Order: sequence, then C-alpha cells, then structure tokens
Amino acid sequence: DELDSCCAPFPNDEPRDFDLFWSQIRSEARAVDPDSVVGEWRPWRYRSGSPTAPRRDVKDGGYEVAELSYLSLGRMRIGGWVVRPIDGADQIAVCGHGYGGRSEPACDEAAPSAMCVYPVARGLPDASPVPGIGRGSGQLDHVIWGIESPETYAVVLSAADFLVATTVAHHLFTTWYGSSENRIENREGSSPHTIYHGGSFGAGAGVLMLSIDDRFDGAILDVPTFGNQAERVTQECLGSGQVAREYWLAHPSALETLRYADAASAAKRVTVPVFATPALADAVVPPPGQFAVVNSLAGPVWRHALAGGHGEWTDLDSAKCSDDPSTWVSALSQPARPTPFQINEFLKRPTT
Repeated sequence: DELDSCCAPFPNDEPRDFDLFWSQIRSEARAVDPDSVVGEWRPWRYRSGSPTAPRRDVKDGGYEVAELSYLSLGRMRIGGWVVRPIDGADQIAVCGHGYGGRSEPACDEAAPSAMCVYPVARGLPDASPVPGIGRGSGQLDHVIWGIESPETYAVVLSAADFLVATTVAHHLFTTWYGSSENRIENREGSSPHTIYHGGSFGAGAGVLMLSIDDRFDGAILDVPTFGNQAERVTQECLGSGQVAREYWLAHPSALETLRYADAASAAKRVTVPVFATPALADAVVPPPGQFAVVNSLAGPVWRHALAGGHGEWTDLDSAKCSDDPSTWVSALSQPARPTPFQINEFLKRPTT
C-alpha cells in the first residue's frame, strides 16, 4: 500500500514520559464530576434531514436537541449540544469540531439510531468562550494558549474536554435508555456502541483522547492535524498551523510542549477501527502530518485519501493555484466518499 509511506515521516522525538503524562490526564479527567446540565428539548432536523438514511429497523421519528454544559478539567464549564432520536437510541456518537468551533449540531455520518453529543472545546465558539483563549477569525491563537507547559496547553485540555464529554454521553445514555422502553436493543450486546467523529482540530485532539480512552469502539477522522509536531512547525501553511509555526520560530522551546500533543505519537496507542481521510494536498494542514497520524494508527484503518483537504476541491484548476499545494494533484476531483452505512459497517466489523 503506497499510502503506508506517503509523505509521512514519523515523530522520532517522543517524550520518555509521554504515556505517564497522558495517563495522568486520563486519571484527572475521569475523576471529574461533570455536573452536566441539559436544557429544554426542541424538535431538530439535521440539514440533510437525518444523520444517515434510516435503517429498516429504526423508525424515522425525527430528533430532538437540547443545549448541554458540563464541567471539565480546571472546573471549566464546557458548552455544546445533545441530539437524540425520538424513537430511541442504541449507540453513542461523540462529535468533535474544527478550529472554527461549532454553532449547531452537524454530524451527517452518525448512525440514525445514535445519541450524539457535540462538545465545544474550551475557548472556541460558540458554546465555550473563555476570556484569553483564542481571538480573531477562527480563534487561531487557541493553538498557542498555555503552550508554556503541557499541563496548561489548550490542545491537551481540549482533548480532556472531549474525554469528559464521553463520560457525560455514557451517563446520559444510561439515564435515558438503560432501563427505558425507548431504548433500541443493540443486537451485538447490551453496552452502547460508541464512535468518535472529528475533523482537522477535532481529529487531532480526538486522537490524543482516543489514545487514553478505552470506551470507544471506532472513530472517523478527517484531515487530522497535530501530526509529527517537529515536522509540522517547519512547514509554512495557513490557519492555526502557521500561528504555531510563527510562535515556534520566536520561541523554539515551545516544541517541548508540542511533543506531548503529537497526534502521530498518540495514534500508536489507538487500536480501535478507524475510517480516516488524509489529504494529498492541503494548504491548512500539511499532508505529511496528516499521513503521519493515519499511518501510525495501531488498529484496522480504512484510508480514503482525498485529493485536497481544507477548502473547495472539486474540479481543480491547477492554472489558478500554481502557488498553492493544490497543484500537487493537478486537475483531479475528490474521490467519491463511501456511504455512511459502509463506514459504520466497517467500524463494527472491520476488514483489513
């Protein structure tokens, strides 16, 4: 498989106490009392109508949504949403987001019978504003907030926010469906199938979280960032990656913190099935870091390489972007993405 080695140098500077550090983050996050608060329910329809086309064994009764908040590390209150199928749920989806944050639930590849939790990491819009974390378009300075130490680094704490969101999701699922007539029985056992969805920032921080959280059964990761940090900061790009690069150029010691937030290092600890979409060209998240993450995953992986990552990449015209990484793929269009049903079937019954 040529994608196994595609432009993907692996990190060779992993801290010796990487596992100890993340074990401590896990212990602290799992010990948090989230004190979750669920707001009033209202009818909800995803923009596509439903996360996926309804299965024959699931009634299409629609969805309802409520605002959600909970406490994470440092007693930071995290905002977000929870969406549940009116006809009951048999699985859980925890859905991350990019550096733009999230203004509403959106996760079209979640199974139609999934109860979905949509946390917004600390300092990102619109649900989790924190004074001093992030500013400007897309909250790009979030990527260097607290970078003086791994324990205070925003990316590390964001991964912890997603981990605590998983605790909240399991608590809500048990409360609502554990002994309720509204629960759809899972054909493969009594515990809910739990999937993580994340793209870009959400994929990178998600891998950090997945490496220490054994409650997940699979993940969908699109154009993951934070891969091979030592290589990442050497590459000019757009967005948060360039903010991190410029900070590193002025403060080289920042790499010591970034090494603890390396998604490629963390990926070696992720053994669940993953559907992953690294991009061959991406001006925001350089492809070497994306492939470093995906190729480091230790479990079954379905790699679906994209012609281009962030931005619009349909019917590319290389003549219009000769100074852009999109020229690497010339006039190629995006390959057709597998259907949500195919992806979810792979995550339940992976084939290699």
